[in-house]
Amino acid sequence: MIVLVAMSLIFGWLVPAFSMMGTDAAPFGILWLLFGWIFPVIQLVLFRVVLELFIATIRTVQNTAGTRQEIQVLR
Repeated sequence: MIVLVAMSLIFGWLVPAFSMMGTDAAPFGILWLLFGWIFPVIQLVLFRVVLELFIATIRTVQNTAGTRQEIQVLR
């Protein structure tokens, strides 16, 4: 899933750059190629952090349930 997000971000970065280079806005296309990757990379990192947060939450719930069952056995 993260690969699909990365691919969509890359295409969203390349398409505007090449379309700007085909017009009179070539300097903006070059600037987009140089600096336009920063926002997609930040989005990709934030997406990864959110996924890690979800996984950590699920594991915490599972561990809490396991601990609760062990306490029930001890009583």
